[in-house]
Amino acid sequence: MFKKIVKDVSKNMEHKANKKEYFLASRYAELGNKTWQFLLAQMYETGTTIVTKDILTAYAWYYFSHQNGMKEAEKRLTLLESQLTNEQLNEAKDIISRNMRYVNPKTKNLFVMMKRLFC
Repeated sequence: MFKKIVKDVSKNMEHKANKKEYFLASRYAELGNKTWQFLLAQMYETGTTIVTKDILTAYAWYYFSHQNGMKEAEKRLTLLESQLTNEQLNEAKDIISRNMRYVNPKTKNLFVMMKRLFC
């Protein structure tokens, strides 16, 4: 069931995310799940009907996803870095430093436990 939800959200990114998909992505991303962090970053990078386009927030979520093991996030980080000014990059790094809890290994364990309980 969990994999189907991720697949549906990823597929729907082409059409714009709805409230439920944003809610799921943000909750699981905050728990430290790299896949949901990546999907949330995509939402912020492209903008949706729910989320205003925000490249700095997208950069931060791609960073967290990469730190948690998502290899594809590194490509997006590199691409965004080439598009950001030094000032924007410093601002994105500030966002990251204030939110490092999303890279905490303990949150990954919490996610695994919740997945077992609810999926």
